[in-house]
Amino acid sequence: MRTHGSRQNLDDRARSARAKAGAAASTPATTSAGASEATLILTPMMSSTMSEHRQWTIRVSPRRSGIDRKWRALVEIWRPDREPNTHNATVVPFARTAADQGAVIAVARMAARAYIDASA
Repeated sequence: MRTHGSRQNLDDRARSARAKAGAAASTPATTSAGASEATLILTPMMSSTMSEHRQWTIRVSPRRSGIDRKWRALVEIWRPDREPNTHNATVVPFARTAADQGAVIAVARMAARAYIDASA
């Protein structure tokens, strides 16, 4: 049979354990070099390529990610009357992967051109 005092001790220990777990979860882990894991996660983003189709601007941003380490891409487009540096992009749905960067860029551009042609 528990007494009020022992229940309070259990509650205090549980609160302390939750507080410690929360502090550990909110502190970014670091590598031996001192870089945070968040920085390491963001590094796979590669430089983007820009092109045009029917005066629309296309930007393809390839990246390598996932367990399979295949190439994926973010595909963004802007209408002819919109500037990329001043207007938000329309994101083209694109979920294909490729074994190399050049292939994913080529397929992503084809997807952007098809989207533009369907929009015109």
